[in-house]
Amino acid sequence: MNCLSCSSEYEKVEYEGQNLLFCAKCSLFWFTQGQLARIDLISEEFKEFTDALELDEEEQELDAERCSCCDLVLHSRSYTTAPHVKIRECYNCGGMVLNGAQIKEIRENSMSPTQVEAYLNQIKHSVPGFMEIEHGRKNGGGFGKFAKAWQKVRFWDRDK
Repeated sequence: MNCLSCSSEYEKVEYEGQNLLFCAKCSLFWFTQGQLARIDLISEEFKEFTDALELDEEEQELDAERCSCCDLVLHSRSYTTAPHVKIRECYNCGGMVLNGAQIKEIRENSMSPTQVEAYLNQIKHSVPGFMEIEHGRKNGGGFGKFAKAWQKVRFWDRDK
């Protein structure tokens, strides 16, 4: 596969049993589906690994906005623990691309597990009716009013 930034051939580098694709020319990583989830980008071991690769921490623009694997358009989304960092992902094969600057931003600004939990709780409490539905589900009551309303809609559609 070729790099999305400079079109050079990716090199295979091994990290914690994972074969990662890395472009030494522009410090771009290509992660296959699920690979990124298995790697802790903020760990000291990954920092040592990327330092050994001489990761360029300058922002690179991608020349190609299409997946190296299946040639479909890449989509931008927020990284899970550092929402201000936008990564590019292929919705077909699940591949993701990150450059040195993004990895540095993730390392320096990621939320801790406690912060992630607090953030999710804040979201839960801001959605009207969410806590009532969650409480009903946990107590074996199903989804309460929502389930009853859905049954009415479902039976109404069946009668047509």
